[in-house]
Amino acid sequence: MPFMQTVKRLTKEDMPPEQPFKPYILFYIEHYRTEPKASTFAAMAIVAAKAWKAMDDAGRQVYHDRYAELRVDYSKRLQEYFDKTDRETLKRVKLKLKASHRSVPRDAKRPLLPGSPWTVFLQEQTKTIGPAPPGVRGVLHNTKILAERWRALTPEERAPYHERYKQLLEEYYSKTNRSPPIRAATRIASE
Repeated sequence: MPFMQTVKRLTKEDMPPEQPFKPYILFYIEHYRTEPKASTFAAMAIVAAKAWKAMDDAGRQVYHDRYAELRVDYSKRLQEYFDKTDRETLKRVKLKLKASHRSVPRDAKRPLLPGSPWTVFLQEQTKTIGPAPPGVRGVLHNTKILAERWRALTPEERAPYHERYKQLLEEYYSKTNRSPPIRAATRIASE
């Protein structure tokens, strides 16, 4: 029996729930249904965009609130999806979504893989830097300062960050009940 016949095809029920529309799209759909139709789609889009721009903040807030409610509902439905769907189906769905260049939703309960020792250093040291000077982006300012500090550290001074990274990595693999990939395991052992 050929391989493709042994694998169950993905159905619509196997796919994750759709993300809700953003506030402007919610407005556009409502505007499209209530206003008289323009001669072309482009003309309709221009009319809707002008109406959105002319709307005050209170009018827009209605759509932002509706979007926030839809996001909460989407989060619940997505978590239910991850709870009821088996791992093999999730892998196949992920491959299908990636192949079609669509975003792959992430299980909120699944822990994140920790960053590198540099990331551990960033998270710890960002608190020690004051606010950026006026006219300078804070993240850029902080990253430059912290990069200089990191480069100035000796290997002995970097060792605590490497140890903390190893600790976080071990916690991650214990929480996910997975073993590290061979290349990661050898890299951890060599550090």
